[in-house]
Amino acid sequence: MGLHPSALRSRIRRGAVTAKRGNDKRLMVEVPANAEPRHDVATISPDDELAAEIDSLRDALMVARERAVGAEERAAAVRELADRLTAELAEARRPWWRKLFG
Repeated sequence: MGLHPSALRSRIRRGAVTAKRGNDKRLMVEVPANAEPRHDVATISPDDELAAEIDSLRDALMVARERAVGAEERAAAVRELADRLTAELAEARRPWWRKLFG
């Protein structure tokens, strides 16, 4: 069927595939008479699935780190702008005669 044994067991549990125990206590799976082996389906073991999940999580972590660096840079720019505007506001609030005579 082109499936990993654990994938086949999972399908049996879900009821997608019919199986019964033989005289030797092994599971026998019904396969349609016209079924052909599927070579286009990759068999993935649970270890391969975990490795793929780890890789995708690493990629997501890398993207999150890049976004965090960008956010820190924007936050620093905003703090600098706020400091500059605060200084300009303090200057604007000075009385006219202080601005004239220092």
